[in-house]
Amino acid sequence: MALGGTTNHFRANVLRRVGGWDAWNVTEDADLGLRLARFGARVGALESETAEEAPNELGNWFRQRMRWQKGWMQTMIVHTRNPLRYFRETGLKKGLAGLTLIVGTVMTGCSGRRSSPKRSGARSTRRRRTRRCRGSPTSTPTS
Repeated sequence: MALGGTTNHFRANVLRRVGGWDAWNVTEDADLGLRLARFGARVGALESETAEEAPNELGNWFRQRMRWQKGWMQTMIVHTRNPLRYFRETGLKKGLAGLTLIVGTVMTGCSGRRSSPKRSGARSTRRRRTRRCRGSPTSTPTS
């Protein structure tokens, strides 16, 4: 289950049930998305606007992308330490879809094709679909 990194809302009891945030993973949204899928949580989408800041210097942008690559690889390794358990909990189809998303993201980042940060300024406001676990949300930032 893919989650947007900046705006997510969760019920506190659902977060506790899946073990909360992984404080050591730099892509906690990817990690949490896989855990929610493994525990069978359902998600919905809310229309909202978020103000996001992107790095406006190439060096900072590149380091951010490298942290994300590391985090996605870490997430995949942690969740597939016991592959039989992972696929038993997610099912073959969903499990492969999750791994394909992570591996594809990492491989795309390693392909050498990069989009550059915006030149017109660092701040961006855009409409996005916000994910939340069922029921009324408890606002929790993911980064």
